[in-house]
Amino acid sequence: MNPMNLSSSMTVANEKNLAATIRGAQHRVVFVSPAFGDEVAAALADRWRALGPDAVNVVIDIDPEVFRLGYGLLASVQWLELTATEIGAMINKQPGVRIGVLIADDEAWVFAPTPQLIEAGERKPNAPNAVKLGMPPADLERDLGAGPEGTRERSIGLDKADNAAIKKVAEDLKLNPPQRFDVARLLRVFNAFFEFVEFHVSQTQLTRKIVPLKPEVFGITDEVNKARLRASYRLIDHDDELSGSHLMEDRNRIATRFLRVIPGHGMAIKRTEKEAFEAEVKKLRHSVRKYAEMVLNKLDSAIGSNRDALVESLLDNLMQNIPENWNKSALVDTRDRESVREYLTRLIDESFGSAHKLVRGMDVTVNYKAVTYESLTDKNFMKLAGKAFPEMKSLYEEKLTTPVKDEESNTRFDPQPKEAA
Repeated sequence: MNPMNLSSSMTVANEKNLAATIRGAQHRVVFVSPAFGDEVAAALADRWRALGPDAVNVVIDIDPEVFRLGYGLLASVQWLELTATEIGAMINKQPGVRIGVLIADDEAWVFAPTPQLIEAGERKPNAPNAVKLGMPPADLERDLGAGPEGTRERSIGLDKADNAAIKKVAEDLKLNPPQRFDVARLLRVFNAFFEFVEFHVSQTQLTRKIVPLKPEVFGITDEVNKARLRASYRLIDHDDELSGSHLMEDRNRIATRFLRVIPGHGMAIKRTEKEAFEAEVKKLRHSVRKYAEMVLNKLDSAIGSNRDALVESLLDNLMQNIPENWNKSALVDTRDRESVREYLTRLIDESFGSAHKLVRGMDVTVNYKAVTYESLTDKNFMKLAGKAFPEMKSLYEEKLTTPVKDEESNTRFDPQPKEAA
């Protein structure tokens, strides 16, 4: 009796069952999936050698993310590609494919490949992920190049997954390797309790806005002193209503209430407090927008007043020490005080900028980042995290009881895949 009274058309497509079906084929095999493991690779190689290069058609998605998600093993693909090259065949690729299709002679399966990063272990007999269709539909055969017209009608897997493409994936996985899939699932549970967060308020502290001033506006004419002088000017005083200091105070209050510092690693937040944190951030973001509106309305006037005051304080000295390049410029009449004033004002305006330019960068940003497996297994990190979240100690110990079953790496290269039973 079938488990759960499943019909004969509902079945389980795992490595063992797929490999057994492939090995039973006597005329043709068409296999489409994001990737595959050792048993399927060995079965496909066996049929390729027995039936010939044109009798087996393999289509995968040769993308690094496929192997990080655990749809298969790159080593198995590498091995099968070597086999295909030896007999004059090839593996084809279809970007983004996330469905599985197997045609073995006149029997067709459609199945849902299992990403091991998300779902653990061997699929149980009462948990079907495939449907046996019997004779493959004619449209499906044509799409896969297995119809009466062969590859001329093919629309899936038109490009070759050659050695260069596979090597590129291997290099990508070397730089950013997959996690062990059992550990990734453990980490996901662990992360349910806290995560890292970056929390910034940008460009609102106008008291920190320091603008550089050219030496020539001070009447410095000799090259030595011009090279040495580094003058700057603070746009807004600390006690000015446009200072924006209240926004940083609000940001710090939110951080103190919700965020914990893990020394050397950054700030972290309990997930149970994340919703309340984001509600406060939303209020702060509204305050920043209101502040930006006020800045647009008032800052140009404040800048203008400060600019005019600076011009007046510099003008007398500048009239006595006109820079040589000003005397040669057609933009200023250095004999006329008002002309010098206008030109000096223009230069300072260029340094000060405008309210629109300053407001453009005002924002509140929040970025979350998961705890990595490396951090999870770092004793020093866990000690620091335990101090930041003392209430999580027993929860973490409970999560570590999850069994670890597989020590293999997804990027290993095994030149002899295991033979199917």
